[in-house]
Amino acid sequence: FMDGYNKQGWEIDAVNIRHEKEVNIYNPFDNSARGFVYWKLNSFYALRTGYTRDFTLVDKTDQGTVALDIVLSGGLSLGMLKPVYLEIYQEVGNGSFILVTERYDPEIHDFNDIYGRASFFRGFDEIQFLPGAYLKAGTIFDFNLFDARVTTLEVGAILDVYPDEVPIFFIPDDPSSDLQNRQAFLQFYFTLNFGKKWN
Repeated sequence: FMDGYNKQGWEIDAVNIRHEKEVNIYNPFDNSARGFVYWKLNSFYALRTGYTRDFTLVDKTDQGTVALDIVLSGGLSLGMLKPVYLEIYQEVGNGSFILVTERYDPEIHDFNDIYGRASFFRGFDEIQFLPGAYLKAGTIFDFNLFDARVTTLEVGAILDVYPDEVPIFFIPDDPSSDLQNRQAFLQFYFTLNFGKKWN
């Protein structure tokens, strides 16, 4: 608390950032196969660390009223690209196939070659780091009837920006394709906090 109406602090946040074109596809011949996203080269995660300020616009002066705060945050967003590994059908002769785990390569892996997504833990030793920045702006509504308890709803938006396009997808050489990689990711969020205060 800086005073009765202003707070400051630090925050850390780890998130999985998904492209809006990510759609899981499932193997129609085996229900146990994991879903995969066709053309997806990398999964993308971000570790955000930044400074945050909270400004009270409307104080809860009377019991039963609603307080209104504005929260602004910004800092570093460390992007992490983890390559996608898939389970691939590999022919071994006489019309027989085995499953092998390989890093997805759209130049050699056709749609019909893919059985499903490999283990989540494959590819961690190949992570690439992309430094970037983020900005967050939100509004907090405190509507608890009692001062000893916390019940707040926060709604807002977060913008992550990186110096280069993030290669989540392989972009096919097809004029009809609408796939695009991007440098900036805008997300909307809402958070419900509840708890109790101790003096």
